Amino acid sequence: MWKLIRPLVTAGFLWLTVGLYDPPVRELLGYRWSRPEAALHALVGRAIGLGTKLVPWRYRYHPRMHYSPKVTDRHRPTSVSP
Repeated sequence: MWKLIRPLVTAGFLWLTVGLYDPPVRELLGYRWSRPEAALHALVGRAIGLGTKLVPWRYRYHPRMHYSPKVTDRHRPTSVSP
């Protein structure tokens, strides 16, 4: 199964990564980036941000993070109970 979806996943992550580069870095690496791609990248970023808000806090981070009080206190919203 992974052999079938790997090219799509790889292309998607490459596209997301290239969109995060500054324009001079993109140019240096030989990537082209158009206004429609920039607009779509911004839209995808907003969708990911909104989607993240739908995920319960306890599932957003690696389980090990939940055992570190310093990290937990720093990241946990005040309205969420432990």
